[in-house]
Amino acid sequence: ELEDETCNAMTVESPAVLGVLDASLGGPHRRSAYALTDVRVYTIAVSDWTDLAEENLHESVPMLASNASGLVDMGAGFAPADDAPLRPTLVPPPGGTPGLFERLMLIRLTRVFGDANIQSLISLARHATDVSLAPGEVLFTVGDATRDIYIVRGGQLLAERGPHARHFMAASVVGDYMAFDDRPRAFSARADNAVQLFAIPFDDLYDVMEDRFDLWRAVARYLAGERLRLQTEASSPRSRPVPVANTAD
Repeated sequence: ELEDETCNAMTVESPAVLGVLDASLGGPHRRSAYALTDVRVYTIAVSDWTDLAEENLHESVPMLASNASGLVDMGAGFAPADDAPLRPTLVPPPGGTPGLFERLMLIRLTRVFGDANIQSLISLARHATDVSLAPGEVLFTVGDATRDIYIVRGGQLLAERGPHARHFMAASVVGDYMAFDDRPRAFSARADNAVQLFAIPFDDLYDVMEDRFDLWRAVARYLAGERLRLQTEASSPRSRPVPVANTAD
């Protein structure tokens, strides 16, 4: 059984892999694990797991899309919006033709890519192309093929999935974790007002990741955080089991 600090718990049965979320997020364990029955486990060091992912990027990179698909299947709605909006002075102005620096600045401000190093983000920014939408214009609808990741540069975009809706504004990746699901779109998006975006094709994103492992790690860390959030929301509070100390007769 896995239990977080708020006593939300979930039961895990064999076969299962534990600790990948913590390995992706870094730092100390965020949950405790208790054996409910006799358990046998194999242990892999985090450094070995990371080395394996880096040495096999041709398999690790597509795995991100598979992880995102799993998140889409877990969560009905969108990830929560940032609590504090970005200061206007941090966001490149939407007018004119953005240069490489403006693209780099905007990509770095996103929650998804912000942990990657500058050289990786420069490589990614070179593949970003401009997209403009008129008020009310549709970016994509449910069932459309997923070929690009979109980052809002200016304006406000409305995304909808069934009864769930959320607005995406400057320096946000449209759909958050849903953006990395390479299956047909699970949500629709249209412009509330005049909107400017950057589009980054999946193929280009994957090519950069294969050369820049830190970009892969940044996205993997983000998706791990979203999985932890969704698992915490889905689990119900339970009381922590009290360990019984061994006593001598």
